[in-house]
Amino acid sequence: MAALFYQYSDQNILQMSVSSVAASPFKCDLFDGLFDTKTYAMIFTELGVQLNETIQYFLTFVDVIHYYYFGKGLGQITVRGVMFEQCNNGKSTSSIPGFDELWRLLGTKRGQTVNLSFRTASFDCVLMDYSFMQVAEPENMVNFSVGLAVINTVTWPSPQPNTAC
Repeated sequence: MAALFYQYSDQNILQMSVSSVAASPFKCDLFDGLFDTKTYAMIFTELGVQLNETIQYFLTFVDVIHYYYFGKGLGQITVRGVMFEQCNNGKSTSSIPGFDELWRLLGTKRGQTVNLSFRTASFDCVLMDYSFMQVAEPENMVNFSVGLAVINTVTWPSPQPNTAC
């Protein structure tokens, strides 16, 4: 299994530093403050966005199809990540920095609209589900997954010019 390694604070448990919120193309008010790498040993590993167009068919006849287009861009967003155990001089502390704060944030955002931005796309969402899984190998960590229902696509990415890399 391949892995990316990150550095948490001044402890070299991981190989490279996690980007700050300003440098990250992903922002969500559901995770406010959890990008602070001096306090929390947490990385986001996956962001999945799935959108559906909202249309209603009202007449279909052979090759003629009429429909109403509502254009809300509804769908689901999944955010997954890992919270690592805090170490003290190479020894386990059994503490998972960020878990209590994430749990608190999830509780305060239930039933409320949250905004998630990824690069130039922005979405209004509602928290739908979340899960945690304690993993003991190779080190103690907690995998988490947060599911959001998209209730409105706020901005659509503008077309990018075709440029060579």
